[in-house]
Amino acid sequence: MSTNTSVSTVPRDQWPFVEVLPDEYERELETIDVYIAKIDCKQTNPLLKFVQKHLPALEHLEHCKRIRRPTHEKTADIKLEVILCLRDKISKEELIQLLEQNGFGQAEITVASVCKHAPLNRKQYEAWKDLWPLSYREDTRLDPKFTEDDIETIHAHMDSILATDTITCRIVNPSTNSVLAQKSDSRSEHPLHHAVMNAIDQVAQAERSTKKRGAREMLEQEKASYLCTGYDVYVTHEPCAM
Repeated sequence: MSTNTSVSTVPRDQWPFVEVLPDEYERELETIDVYIAKIDCKQTNPLLKFVQKHLPALEHLEHCKRIRRPTHEKTADIKLEVILCLRDKISKEELIQLLEQNGFGQAEITVASVCKHAPLNRKQYEAWKDLWPLSYREDTRLDPKFTEDDIETIHAHMDSILATDTITCRIVNPSTNSVLAQKSDSRSEHPLHHAVMNAIDQVAQAERSTKKRGAREMLEQEKASYLCTGYDVYVTHEPCAM
């Protein structure tokens, strides 16, 4: 749809449709336990090298910042809190032994709960960030803009496929508003021939035909490096979960 920010857009509460996002965008806070070490600032780099070399990798927690400065610390000798690894990857006794063997025997080891999942929107970030510092980058795709012309275009495509009186899928190139494929459900012929699958297959066949003609420049202009990237899809019924 429209990317021209100078054109007046329709407010979200006036959209003639409802935005439906995956369940994880409404997910409540879930936590997972990690070991943290409280250390002097000067020990930070050596400790991080130790963590990288000797401790289990901190997988799927890239959204959690590795180091936290306690907000209640007011003294001149500031101590930092560093995430070491997941609690379920190593026993506390084994962890302490490794720390002592590598010169970190004075580190204070505790267990903390951090966010298990990365925040996907501003609401989640604001609700979760106080538990442990998080990295977060706003996803501009979560704030789509529609002009009056965009809304009219959407209505036109939906009215057209709803008039077919069958389960139908239409794929459109929004930059040209051209219909690239339109297919109906044909599961009576094959259980995988859903309308959406049939329409995607039609786009694939068209692109294969274009490649055979050697029109590489056309493919680049149409941004067809990945099948259906950037296209709009209109369906009369909610797609099958498969």
